[in-house]
Order: sequence, then C-alpha cells, then structure tokens
Amino acid sequence: MLTFLLEEGVISVGALSGIFTATLLGSFKSNVLDPLSEKIAPTHLLDPTVADKDIDKSKKKENMSNVLDANNYNFYDPKMHKIKWKIFLRDLVIWVIIMFILYLIWKHLVKKIKSPVTK
Repeated sequence: MLTFLLEEGVISVGALSGIFTATLLGSFKSNVLDPLSEKIAPTHLLDPTVADKDIDKSKKKENMSNVLDANNYNFYDPKMHKIKWKIFLRDLVIWVIIMFILYLIWKHLVKKIKSPVTK
C-alpha cells in the first residue's frame, strides 16, 4: 500500500522524512534545548508576573489562587531542569533507522521508474 501511495504521488518519501525529522527536532527541543535554556536563564527569574517568595502572610492568601496557574514558576521542579540525553539518543537512533528504510524505498521506486515497463 505504501508503494501505491508513493507511486501515485499522494505522499512522497520527502514528505515522510520531513514528518519524522520534525518529530526528532521536537524531541531535541523538549529533551535537550528546553532544560538547557532553563539552566542558563531560569524562567522564574525572567517572568515579571511571578510573585516574590518573601511576601507577608496577608498577601499569601491572595496568591493561593495562582498555584494552579501555568505561568507560576515558584515551585522548583528538578525534572524540568534535567537534560534527557538518553531519550533524545533513542529518538535519534529510531530516526536513523527510519531514514534508512525510507532511503531503501526511494531507491526501489527510482529503480522501478527508470526501468522500462513491458507488458
């Protein structure tokens, strides 16, 4: 079925490889680049809306509504700062295998297109 889709021009090998490459880049961003940037420039120091930790008790009640806010970085999460090299390397190996398979499919299609069709 994949050969049919590729031969008819519904989807190309380049489009398939682009999908998998975008997935690899997303993995690199979430597992390596985001934690690295969080270590270099922590978000809670750059966000002006985050409440200061040295607030008095009367204002603490007002800020309790912000606990569930997605932009509240008062709580330190060590998992967010850890670079996940193993996950990225696993995704890289999977990407290399998929690219090799797509290369073989492409070579097969080019060979099939170049050879004269005899009926």
